[in-house]
This record gives sequence, C-alpha cells and structure tokens, in this order.
Amino acid sequence: MATGRTIERPGAGRCRAGGCAALVIIGLALILHSPVAEGFTLPVTGPPDAPRMVFDAQMSVVSVCLPVTNPAGGQSILYGQRFTDGPVRSDTPAIVLAHGIASSTADWDFSPTWSVARALASAGYVVYSYDRLGYAQSSYYSQPGGGYTLTTQAHRNMLHDVVDDVKSGGYRTTTGDDCSGTTQAGSVQSQRVVIIGHSAGGWVVAGYPGEYHDVAAMVEADISGSVGGSGTSPLGGNSSGGSYTPDPAHPDYFDFFATQSDCYAFNTYTPGVVQYAAQIACTPPYLDSPYGEIADLPAMYAQNDTYISMIGPSIPVLLTSGDEDTTDPPSSAQADLAYFKAHCGCDVSQLLLPDTAHLFMVHRSLPTWVDYVVNWLTAHGIAGTPAPPSGTGTGGAGSGGGGSGSGSSGSSARCPAASGRLGGQSLGPLTLGWTRAHARRTLTRFTVTRNGLDNFCLAHGWGIRAGYPSAKLLRRLAARQRASAAGKIIIALTANRHYALDGVRPGTSLAAIRRRLTGDTPLRIGRNTWYVLSGKRANGILKVQHGRVQEVGILARQITRSRATQRLVLTSFPDA
Repeated sequence: MATGRTIERPGAGRCRAGGCAALVIIGLALILHSPVAEGFTLPVTGPPDAPRMVFDAQMSVVSVCLPVTNPAGGQSILYGQRFTDGPVRSDTPAIVLAHGIASSTADWDFSPTWSVARALASAGYVVYSYDRLGYAQSSYYSQPGGGYTLTTQAHRNMLHDVVDDVKSGGYRTTTGDDCSGTTQAGSVQSQRVVIIGHSAGGWVVAGYPGEYHDVAAMVEADISGSVGGSGTSPLGGNSSGGSYTPDPAHPDYFDFFATQSDCYAFNTYTPGVVQYAAQIACTPPYLDSPYGEIADLPAMYAQNDTYISMIGPSIPVLLTSGDEDTTDPPSSAQADLAYFKAHCGCDVSQLLLPDTAHLFMVHRSLPTWVDYVVNWLTAHGIAGTPAPPSGTGTGGAGSGGGGSGSGSSGSSARCPAASGRLGGQSLGPLTLGWTRAHARRTLTRFTVTRNGLDNFCLAHGWGIRAGYPSAKLLRRLAARQRASAAGKIIIALTANRHYALDGVRPGTSLAAIRRRLTGDTPLRIGRNTWYVLSGKRANGILKVQHGRVQEVGILARQITRSRATQRLVLTSFPDA
C-alpha cells in the first residue's frame, strides 16, 4: 500500500507508497521461486550504511504529460517523468511504474544515487513513472467528490490509457515540474511495455494483464493482489503507522500519515534501511490519498480475481515483497503466489527480499531487486537495449547487490564496454584456460555469484560470467584433464547481445534456430536446457529457458568431449 514520503527517487518532502519484492529466506540463504539467469549487475559503491548507485552522464530525466480519460468521462493530464540512459532504439522496451497510497512519481526516484527508475533505465529500458490521478501533480480536487470515484478499477482504466500513450508516443514533454506550462510532442514510442505496481499500485497492475492483454510482463510489489493473499484484513497483514484520517479541506481524500514516526513504522525495517533515502521518503508534508482506493476493497478483490484467471500463458508475472513487510507479510505473499499459480495459467515467479519492509526502495536490498527484475525480464525475452557508453561517466561503482563477493569498488573502477567477439576459445576479453587471477586483472569489476562464478560487469548491459572447476569436479576428472583445468576458466557465459555464437544472440527464440540444432540433444539440468555445440578449439554452449536463448558461451573442450563430462561440468555450477 502507500507509504508517506517522497518515495521513489528524487523528491523530498512528499510521501509515497511503497512496493516490494517477494523472496523466501532460510537462515541467511536467499531462495527464489523460479530463479533467473544472472547477467545484469547494478553498479553500487559507498559504505554499507550509505550505498550509492552509479550512473553515467547519459542518464536523462524528462517531465512528461500523459492524457487519460478520467472517471467523469473527461480528459485529465497526468504528470510523470521519463528516464533514459543514452539514445533509445525503436525496439527498446518501456517500463511503466505505478505508485501506491500517499505516494507519487517521486517514490521511484528518491535521489540521483538511489533510484528505481534510473537503475532500470541503466539496464536499457525507457522508464516512465507518473502521479496517478488524485495524487501530487495530477490533482483531481477540481472534481467535486472525485476522490470517491478514483477506485482501483478507475486507476486500471487510466493505466491502460498511459500504456497507449507510451506505445503511440501520444504524450507531451515539458521543461517544468508540472504540466501547466508549454509542452512539446513526445518523441519516443515503445511497442513493448512492462508494468510495475507498488503497494496500492500493485492492486492496479494485478488485474491489468487479464483485462487488457497489451503488456509484455507484470510485476506486483509489496501487496497481495488476489483475495488468496489478502488474509483476514484488507491489507493482508497487521500494518502499523498508517490511518485513514479525512482531510477537512477535501473530505473525499484522507491523510495516511500523521507523523514521521508513522511513516518509518509503516515503511521501514531499521536493520536493512538506507537512512538517507528513508529520510527523504518520510519527511513531511505527506500527500493526500483518494478514498476510492480503499472504499472498494471487496469489489477490487473480486475484479482482480476474475482478471487474474484471464491472464494466460503469454504474459509472465513476478510477485515481489520483503520478509519484514507488515502490510504484505511472507504468509500473505505465499498465499498470493499460490492463488496466481492455481488460477492465472501464467508463468509466475516470486522474489522475497531479506531485511526489507514495505517501502523496498529505501532498503539496502534494492539493488538485488533491480538485478532480479532485469534478469527476469531478460529471461522472458524482454531485454533492455543498452546504449553504447559515452566515456563521460560519473565514476566507478562497486559490486551489485546479488553477489557474495566483489572486486574493485574504488571511484576509478568502471565497467568496460563490451568488446571483442565470441569465437575460438575467447568470449570478449576473456579466454578459456586463463587463471582466475589473470581474468580478474583483465576485468577488475566483478561479483562472485552463489554458485562460484565470477560475474564481470560490462557497461550498459549484461556482463560475462566465468567459471573455474571446484575441488569436487576436479576429483571426478581424469588426471590429465585435472592438470589442464585446475584453477583455469572452463566455462564462460554472457547474456549480452553484443556477443553471438554462430549468429545466435541472447534473446533468440528456440523456434528460430531449432533446425540448426538438429542432432544436438539438449541437456536438461534444473530449470535450464543446455545445447552443447562441438567445436575445434572449444565447445559452444547455449542456455535456454522458456523457449528462448538466455546466454551464449563456450566450454573447455578438453574436459567436455563426451555427453557425460558435459553434464558433469554443467551440474558443478548449481542453477547456473
């Protein structure tokens, strides 16, 4: 639901609603339902208590004005922002962000160093956030009693208009902080659109794919969109800190937060919070919220449940939340997941973030959320289209949030541009047979994944993962193979579309290349299907999920000549 403060990126002094991602935690381990290929890693630097995302000089934020039909049948203009990182291509997918109660577009962009919107844009998407009607710069006070008409269904109808605006370019841009001044025609169109809704915005997006079927994917954050996850209370949990106090000047609106402590109690989990972002989010004054959002909860759940059952297999769904969220606690998140699985007929996944409360955007787990969402989209064929680097970045970054170890994080360290090609024994700047030390000297920015791979970052896109034989694998190899492989790169993979294996790039559909794979029997290991292609100096490899190539790469030929040794090597990197 909502939160109070300028949630979501830059914007102090305003309250926003938060969203969250759902993961499952066992001890200190992070467990993901339907995990995805690792590739994109968001650069983050700074101390643990004040981390900073790092973006290059191409990052652009433009105010946009989005025409929609309001509940009264007239036209309203919604204020929003468009985030891009470098030139945008005609095939660049868009992401539309919908905030929750007591929130605004600011929730997605708290600061230039801690921002959901900028982080997603840096992964190669055109990102739009907007003030839903009745919030912040999209005022509806002029309509008598209008707050009561701004129901979840009404907001879903207007989100449909926003999606149409993004697809057609039928919006305007402006240099101001609202839409009252001079505007220019929008110049960017995106035929593929992903919707992400946080808190009450999650209620809006939950039923959207089943009703309209015009988006590429849907992400619901920090709320249970189905009656299955609603539990015994409308919010699915025992939330603290929020209330529904009527605004005396506008009785069809309510104040959700009365004090800063209310905002912190509702939105944050102190051990996991990024304090400077939380302070921005919870600094008064707080925004009004229209009563229509909460007055129709029974009808909302009934509508959502109907639409969830109509989603079908063409639109993947990701449910995300935090393990310390009192509004959407893990029990509700699990029930919501079970409901989607039983009724949507869709590919549904879940992410649960550790040490994270309702406003996930102000917690240290945010980079993990970004990495997971980007790689989940890529795994479903919705990859961003990163622009070439400008060479004028703002400085280096440390590792992203997903790794268990990291390489250089000083201000002079930067992710290099993708270079070279995939061929012979080389994948870009890395070569099979190199030692770990050699590889890390060549590419100094990396994280170590949970399955022991070095994940080397590349600017504006997905990096290269390199694997070395474990002690267990070495014990199972013949003596001669053991000597040639010990401490050396034996596998290299990438989801970066700069690289192609015999013309096949990440994102290629399996159907398009099936004839070329005749005679190549796949290896099915866990959630992955692997095709190993025999080569003279190295074996080529394709990793496939959901009928689409997720990564391309190479395997050391001297230890993968047989199908048995190929399986042995691949299974030595769990969930690779």
